[in-house]
Amino acid sequence: GVVRTYAELVNQWTTGTDGVGGGTTALYNAFIQFAGFTFGKAQSTFAAPWNNYPGNLGGLLGGDDSSTAQNQIAYTAQFGNGISAKLALEDQSGYRSASLYNVDVVGTNAATAFLSQSQTSAYGGTSIPDIVGQVRVDQAWGLFQVTAAAHDIRASYYNPGDETTGHPDDKYGFAVQAALSLKNLPTGPGDSLN
Repeated sequence: GVVRTYAELVNQWTTGTDGVGGGTTALYNAFIQFAGFTFGKAQSTFAAPWNNYPGNLGGLLGGDDSSTAQNQIAYTAQFGNGISAKLALEDQSGYRSASLYNVDVVGTNAATAFLSQSQTSAYGGTSIPDIVGQVRVDQAWGLFQVTAAAHDIRASYYNPGDETTGHPDDKYGFAVQAALSLKNLPTGPGDSLN
């Protein structure tokens, strides 16, 4: 079969500075695809197809303004007639880890800690990758997809740096999303509704 590789890098530098400290380099995507498998850093299986459209807002339903890809191992099964299913194990550590506030000071509540930012995040790191699935129909009329994800939330020790104080149990969460795109609208050639 066909082996496909892809990499997207960006460079930024400051005018008049030729040293390494005058710029940045970032790797947006880098993956290898073969026989339905994807290995590397690619757009999340959970993302809507129009994720990262120019001017898109993160607050829009199904939208995101981040160009961040996820490290992942994924398999896509093609059933014909534009119907596919995909299952992925994705690294949650980069961008899916909201702060957890460890309220261990008497008289402090979670709202106060969050608003004042007086507490440091007590996120305990990653032990299980996110499990993400997608079913998709992509045809001439448009596309429809349903995605689901399972996520492990793991807190650190009650007293940071002190293993003997213990830590809360892991909690598991999930998310489900549907995306619909209608093409060939009567409003004009190339128009679509997402």
